[in-house]
Amino acid sequence: MPLDRFGFTKTQDTVYRALLRRDGATGYAIARDTGLARANVYQALDALVVRGVARSSGGRPATYRAADPADAIAILAKRAELDLKTLAGEFGVRTGSRSRTPAAAGREVECLEGSAALFDAAAAAADDAEHEVLAVVGPWAPFVGEALARARSRGVAWKVVSLGAPAPEGAALRAVPSAELTAYWGGLPVALVCDRTIAVCGILSGTRAEGIRSANGGLVPFLRHLLRRELATATVPRVS
Repeated sequence: MPLDRFGFTKTQDTVYRALLRRDGATGYAIARDTGLARANVYQALDALVVRGVARSSGGRPATYRAADPADAIAILAKRAELDLKTLAGEFGVRTGSRSRTPAAAGREVECLEGSAALFDAAAAAADDAEHEVLAVVGPWAPFVGEALARARSRGVAWKVVSLGAPAPEGAALRAVPSAELTAYWGGLPVALVCDRTIAVCGILSGTRAEGIRSANGGLVPFLRHLLRRELATATVPRVS
């Protein structure tokens, strides 16, 4: 089934499938494999990265890798869920906080494996926030950025730093090279603390992603303190 049925262009569909056949490739290599114009391939690759179904090494030349198909499908499902939630709002249909299984809700620390699980937990925390959101993210987590923007639009107290562009509106933008991120964070970070009660933190490294979701009364305040210190160093203009 072509991905253009899910909001991708035919070129993006072709490029994603070409990436799946390789364990990392440059835009030049994908253009050679597909016969597409190099400029069109790079535009498609950038779009795939923004939508979370591909990753870039950030080097020169950049190497791109496709997200695991299972993660890509989860991302598409997440997009559909968000679109339906937006439509419900336009029609005045009230939707409650997303449901969680009793087992997940009862855990004080829940391990998250894979980018889809990490992004979903982070977006859920931002969507459920009522008082405060603190976050450090980047363009590698577009759905998280969208959830953060929704929290801001609800009037939630909001401090967000994006370590690359595009960034959520109102976020402090501090573009950091991938090599520096890896040296400091160990990969590409996603870190949120919401309402002083929920923390979601994780790292993307290549095609792997690992993190935690915690409501632990000892851990969350500590993570909030560390995140506030990180946010305090972001003395850069905000995205308007």
